[in-house]
Amino acid sequence: MKKCESCGEIFKKFDNIVFVNEQDYFHKSCVVLVPVEYAVFAKPKGGDFLGMCSDDDLDCPLLMLEEGEYLKEGEDKE
Repeated sequence: MKKCESCGEIFKKFDNIVFVNEQDYFHKSCVVLVPVEYAVFAKPKGGDFLGMCSDDDLDCPLLMLEEGEYLKEGEDKE
Protein backbone atom coordinates (compact mmCIF):
# COMPACT_ATOMS: atom_id res chain seq x y z
CA MET A 1 0.00 0.00 0.00
CA LYS A 2 1.13 3.55 -0.77
CA LYS A 3 2.29 5.74 2.11
CA CYS A 4 2.82 9.48 2.46
CA GLU A 5 6.50 10.26 1.90
CA SER A 6 6.31 12.84 4.70
CA CYS A 7 4.35 11.31 7.58
CA GLY A 8 4.55 7.63 6.58
CA GLU A 9 0.80 6.97 7.02
CA ILE A 10 -1.00 4.73 4.53
CA PHE A 11 -3.43 6.70 2.35
CA LYS A 12 -7.14 6.32 2.98
CA LYS A 13 -9.66 6.22 0.14
CA PHE A 14 -10.74 9.89 0.30
CA ASP A 15 -7.50 11.58 1.49
CA ASN A 16 -6.38 14.63 -0.46
CA ILE A 17 -3.00 13.73 -1.92
CA VAL A 18 -0.32 15.44 -4.02
CA PHE A 19 1.74 13.62 -6.67
CA VAL A 20 5.27 15.11 -6.92
CA ASN A 21 8.04 14.55 -9.49
CA GLU A 22 6.06 11.73 -11.08
CA GLN A 23 7.14 9.39 -8.27
CA ASP A 24 6.24 10.56 -4.74
CA TYR A 25 2.86 10.91 -3.01
CA PHE A 26 2.12 13.18 -0.03
CA HIS A 27 -0.94 14.13 1.99
CA LYS A 28 -1.94 17.64 0.96
CA SER A 29 -1.92 18.54 4.67
CA CYS A 30 1.74 17.41 4.97
CA VAL A 31 3.09 19.83 2.35
CA VAL A 32 2.94 23.50 1.40
CA LEU A 33 1.78 24.25 -2.13
CA VAL A 34 3.27 27.33 -3.77
CA PRO A 35 1.78 28.39 -7.12
CA VAL A 36 4.68 28.86 -9.52
CA GLU A 37 3.10 28.48 -12.95
CA TYR A 38 0.63 30.61 -14.82
CA ALA A 39 -1.70 29.72 -17.66
CA VAL A 40 -1.27 32.38 -20.34
CA PHE A 41 -4.25 33.45 -22.45
CA ALA A 42 -4.45 36.09 -25.19
CA LYS A 43 -6.48 39.22 -24.39
CA PRO A 44 -9.42 39.98 -24.40
CA LYS A 45 -10.94 37.75 -21.74
CA GLY A 46 -11.63 34.32 -23.18
CA GLY A 47 -8.78 34.54 -25.67
CA ASP A 48 -6.75 31.60 -26.98
CA PHE A 49 -4.58 29.55 -24.62
CA LEU A 50 -0.94 30.42 -25.39
CA GLY A 51 0.92 28.16 -22.97
CA MET A 52 2.38 28.04 -19.46
CA CYS A 53 5.03 30.16 -17.76
CA SER A 54 6.60 30.46 -14.31
CA ASP A 55 7.67 33.41 -12.16
CA ASP A 56 11.12 33.16 -13.79
CA ASP A 57 9.45 33.91 -17.15
CA LEU A 58 7.99 37.24 -15.95
CA ASP A 59 10.53 40.03 -16.28
CA CYS A 60 11.54 43.01 -18.43
CA PRO A 61 13.18 42.64 -21.87
CA LEU A 62 16.50 44.01 -20.56
CA LEU A 63 16.89 40.93 -18.35
CA MET A 64 15.34 38.34 -20.70
CA LEU A 65 16.44 39.27 -24.23
CA GLU A 66 19.74 39.97 -25.96
CA GLU A 67 20.68 43.55 -26.89
CA GLY A 68 19.18 44.32 -30.28
CA GLU A 69 16.06 42.23 -29.61
CA TYR A 70 14.26 45.15 -27.91
CA LEU A 71 14.04 48.96 -28.24
CA LYS A 72 16.07 51.09 -25.84
CA GLU A 73 14.47 54.08 -24.08
CA GLY A 74 13.87 56.88 -26.60
CA GLU A 75 14.57 54.61 -29.59
CA ASP A 76 11.98 54.40 -32.41
CA LYS A 77 10.92 51.37 -34.42
CA GLU A 78 12.84 50.96 -37.66
